[in-house]
Amino acid sequence: MTRESLFYKILSGIHIVFFASILSFLTVVLSGTLMLLPVLGAVFFIGKDSIYKRINVNDSVIATFFKYLKKSLTLLRFIPLYFMMILNVAGMIVAAKNGNLTYSIICLSIISMLLVIMFYLAGYFVFVMHADEKEDKHKASGKEKILKGKSVVMEVIALMLLKPQFVIPIFAGIVLCVFFFSTTLLIILCFLGTFFLTALEAVIFIQILWYKKLIGILDEEEEYAYLVDGSIKKGITKGRNI
Repeated sequence: MTRESLFYKILSGIHIVFFASILSFLTVVLSGTLMLLPVLGAVFFIGKDSIYKRINVNDSVIATFFKYLKKSLTLLRFIPLYFMMILNVAGMIVAAKNGNLTYSIICLSIISMLLVIMFYLAGYFVFVMHADEKEDKHKASGKEKILKGKSVVMEVIALMLLKPQFVIPIFAGIVLCVFFFSTTLLIILCFLGTFFLTALEAVIFIQILWYKKLIGILDEEEEYAYLVDGSIKKGITKGRNI
C-alpha cells in the first residue's frame, strides 16, 4: 500500500533523477564528453520507461543506466556531429577573445542547433529504432521502409521540421543555456540533468508520435495515440483504464 502512495512515488522519482543525473554527468566528464550521445540515449531510455510507467523503482538505477548505456553505444556512429560541435565551441571561444561578436554568435547558433539535433537523434533512436516488440510485429514493413537506404540524420531533421513550433523553443532554451553557461549551471545539471532531459524528451516524444502517424507506422494500440489523433474520448478512456 505504501508503494502506491504519492509520497513514495515522489521519493522514488527523486531517487532515480538524482542518481541517473550523477551517473550521466560522471560518464560524460570521465569520457572527455565523447560519450555524450550514448548518455543521452541511456537517459531517454529511462525516460521512456517512465512515460510508459514501466520503470521499476526497486531495480538498481546504476544497473539500469549502464544497461541502457551499452544499448546506446550505437549512437557513437554519429560522433561526427559531436566533433562539429567541439570545433564550433573552439571557434566561439577564439572569436569571443578576439572581439569578433558576429562569428561568435554564428558559432553559438550552430552549437545550439547541433545539440537540438542530438536530442532529437536520441529520441528517434529510442522511440523509432528501438520501438516496442509489439509495434515491430505490426509495423515492421513500415519501419524498414523509413530506415533502409536513408540517412537517419536526414530522418531526424525531417522529424524536426514537421513541428517547428516545438523545435524553436527548445533551440532558444539551448541558446540561453550555452550563452549563460557557468559553474552553477554545471552543478544543477550534475544533480538534476535527468529531470530536464526527461521533460525535453516528453516534448520530442509527442513530435515523434506525429511523425509516426504521418509516415504510417503509428501503432493503433499506442497508449498515447490520442495526443496526435485528436481523439479526446479515447484518451480519457485509456486514462480511466490505467
